[in-house]
Amino acid sequence: MAPASRTWFPVAAMALTLVIALPPALAGDPRAETVQFSLADLGTLGGVESHAYLINKQGQVAGISQTQNGETHAFLWEDGTMRDLGSLEGNQSAVVGLNDWGQVVGWSAGPEGTHAFLRDDGVMSDLGTLGGFSSYALLINDAGQVAGHGDTTDGEEHAFLWADGRMVDLTAGTDDAPCYCYASLLGLNARGQVIGIEFKFVPGPYIIDAILWENGARTVIAAGDESSYYRVERINDRGEISGTHVFRNGFDVQNPFFWRDGSIQEWNLGGASSKSMAMNKYGQVVGEGRTPVGELHGFSWSAGNLTDLGRPSTRAADVNDRGLVVGSAYFQNRGTHAALWTPIGRVAPRVVPELTDSAQ
Repeated sequence: MAPASRTWFPVAAMALTLVIALPPALAGDPRAETVQFSLADLGTLGGVESHAYLINKQGQVAGISQTQNGETHAFLWEDGTMRDLGSLEGNQSAVVGLNDWGQVVGWSAGPEGTHAFLRDDGVMSDLGTLGGFSSYALLINDAGQVAGHGDTTDGEEHAFLWADGRMVDLTAGTDDAPCYCYASLLGLNARGQVIGIEFKFVPGPYIIDAILWENGARTVIAAGDESSYYRVERINDRGEISGTHVFRNGFDVQNPFFWRDGSIQEWNLGGASSKSMAMNKYGQVVGEGRTPVGELHGFSWSAGNLTDLGRPSTRAADVNDRGLVVGSAYFQNRGTHAALWTPIGRVAPRVVPELTDSAQ
């Protein structure tokens, strides 16, 4: 197969029978607005599979794709073109953070371990580690601050915040030494508020706490116990938090949740396992879950209204402030590709060629 830069993949742009209630700030009306989505195939970097994970307010999409020679590379898709972001030194890279300026963060595997990177203005920079072997960048805000986790010289996994060329250990000093903990940052907003989880290895089942870091202070949002824990995922600029409530009953039961002012709402698609993946500034949450018959479907939730995005083998990974949703979907005769759901009646990023064949 020719490289993606030379060959356009067929694109499906089919209006689906999907209903979503947008929040008033999006709908422009105090009442919930019913809209439909169209679905587009964003193609690959020459391989057979790709997945979109992030979308910003400009409509830029980031994810990973197989290349023609079977490597896995991060990509940035914009205005109909999927660009290969390459890697630091090895042949594998992944992107997990994208801000509204088009700056991208992730990690790249090479001969000296896996390191966090920042790609800014076409240049990929190594952010280093906390003294250990590896580091992973997970988040970036519009100020260019980067959050993630990495190995320390003691072999523990700590949360970090990188800014102005300096990586700061957020976990150090929070417990009596030794910590025996693993921390991962999962949400970062424009106010510099950071959320994440900390694993504490104590006698018996390990405990997972949901944590908020703000202005140097560390606060436990929801303390875990032996039966369940709350895995926080996103925090928006209003301080609203989304994530997944995981129950330790041996049956992989989990529900997405939305937190605001100490109140939590939970939901699912009827099956035993659903999870939240992203949230925009209006509190619209997207993710994936199992239906009562076990199919994997993407979903969108807003102000108590849950929408099944339909079709087996779909995953909703991110949503921007315009209500555009990205993820992956199975396209007949083409396989699983990065996908874009656009509310009908709203402006969609240009997709080339603009075909309307079936996306069953």
